[in-house]
Amino acid sequence: MEDVDIKCFTANDLKRWLFHNQSIDGLTDEVIAPARAFAIVNNPYLRDDDAVVAALYVDDDLVAYTAAFPEFYDGKRIWWFSTLYCKPEYSGRGYGLIVVGSLAEIYGDGNFFDMEGAEETVEIFKYLGLNTSYSIQYNFCPGKIDRTSFWGNLAYYIQQVRLKLKCRKNILMQKLSAFEYKVEYSRHVDDESYSFILENRKNDAFVREQKMLNWIVQYPFLQGSPLTNRVDDRCRFSSVVPSVTMLVVKVVVKDELAGLYILRFLNNGFSVKYLYYNDDRADVVFTSVAEHLVAYNNPTVSTRDEKLALFLKQYNLSSKLKTSRVSFSYPSEFVLVDDFTLQGGDGDNFV
Repeated sequence: MEDVDIKCFTANDLKRWLFHNQSIDGLTDEVIAPARAFAIVNNPYLRDDDAVVAALYVDDDLVAYTAAFPEFYDGKRIWWFSTLYCKPEYSGRGYGLIVVGSLAEIYGDGNFFDMEGAEETVEIFKYLGLNTSYSIQYNFCPGKIDRTSFWGNLAYYIQQVRLKLKCRKNILMQKLSAFEYKVEYSRHVDDESYSFILENRKNDAFVREQKMLNWIVQYPFLQGSPLTNRVDDRCRFSSVVPSVTMLVVKVVVKDELAGLYILRFLNNGFSVKYLYYNDDRADVVFTSVAEHLVAYNNPTVSTRDEKLALFLKQYNLSSKLKTSRVSFSYPSEFVLVDDFTLQGGDGDNFV
């Protein structure tokens, strides 16, 4: 007979474990990596007694876990789920449902959301009564070239030269001759930027508060953790990638803000998060994204903005364009606008 045990850890438990080196029964870096725990406890809406991590053990062996963090939406405190994991040898027993359900019961019906869930995760939330809608993500991928041979290296060199020449001719020359702009980088969403977001929100499914956006930018789960590449790959609340960097990019034309977005850099690529722009200045904002693409020598790039994707595609700035569906699970009473836009990114609700 297996001995099954479920434990829920509060924000205060994480703080005691992180900052005071106190032993909390069942709480280890296999459950949640310290870098990620540090991000969660810095959430601006978190209270010490909030349950943020649930873990399930079978005969003292860690089997499944998940986490969540709070946010305010429309004056109401809500919760986002983050990274559900169950060991493959225990799949099909309902342990994922148990850890998610244990936190969902604490938060109260109708107060929890999930984004970019795996197929199994989406099924769990459907079982718990959530609706799920999907939006499209556009992924630009460089062509795969075998650089272990002479011909592979030659093909790679030709590809880079071709891309740079094409970009200089089609983008930098034509677009920059038509208008001038400058970009400003920061790790903070200031008042001017947030006012711009509210004015240019379009069909966003939800708009994050200024405090929340700053938490996302300043506390991505891996930021400031240089040894994450040494974390055991079994620790699914961490990642084996070296680091994540997120920057707020303001695009300014004639001293006026024309657009704003958050770039999330990872390895040889980046994604465009929380993209807002004045429709009259869309081309200049998209051009600034294109220049980042040129600077990174044909990286992997993703966006959920169809207009930006079409802009990048028409100038052949990357080798391949693939699309994927991004899930958004939400309470049944949550009113979703038609043709909604889903804005989200690393540092808030998924690794």
